[in-house]
Amino acid sequence: MNVEIKLSGITVNTLARMQIIFGNRLKIVNFSENTQLFDVIFISEFPDDNEPSLDEMFGLVIRVVNEVNIKTLNCSVDNIGLLSHTVNCLKRADINTVKDLIGQTERDLVRIMGVSSSTIEDIRKVLAKVGFTLKG
Repeated sequence: MNVEIKLSGITVNTLARMQIIFGNRLKIVNFSENTQLFDVIFISEFPDDNEPSLDEMFGLVIRVVNEVNIKTLNCSVDNIGLLSHTVNCLKRADINTVKDLIGQTERDLVRIMGVSSSTIEDIRKVLAKVGFTLKG
């Protein structure tokens, strides 16, 4: 038995990570030119004689989302689409991963040499694309 789980509002960066993790179990069903977001279906197989319960399907969705989030959190700030100036500023401050970055507030970041309002805007925009925000 195949179980299909539709996930909506997926960013291109998240989709790329999901495709690496789940490969051919992921099918794109829609793309919005306006929002630049995808709708995808995640397909999981269960043995025919073992119809999954609602709890099992919900658990599967949670595992899919958590696995994508963990991969994104551990991703280097080099690889999420930030401007090179932004990456250089963050690395000088020993902020190397998305996890490190989302632990910062805007106030923390402006204290870093070279970080300006345009740098903060770059960070906000790129974090939103991968589904995260700055602290506080």
